[in-house]
Amino acid sequence: MPPYTYLNQIRMRKAKQCLRKGMSIANTAIAVGMSDQSHLNHYFKKMFGITPGYYSGYRCNEVLLNQLSRLDKFFSHRFYCTS
Repeated sequence: MPPYTYLNQIRMRKAKQCLRKGMSIANTAIAVGMSDQSHLNHYFKKMFGITPGYYSGYRCNEVLLNQLSRLDKFFSHRFYCTS
């Protein structure tokens, strides 16, 4: 594997971490050493098959669904248990 390919793989893994933390796509591109957002989009999609924007939205929805699930369990236990 060429060194540049290896470096981009490391950058894309770091980009996933940044996006999970809620960092904007533009700031993520800068943080991982890409020259601009379009380069991040290109390499991210090439490696993971989805764009950073789609990944961010997916992660946001996943977090929201987990929170709603926990709330649902809390309220169903608290108000609907007969014991």
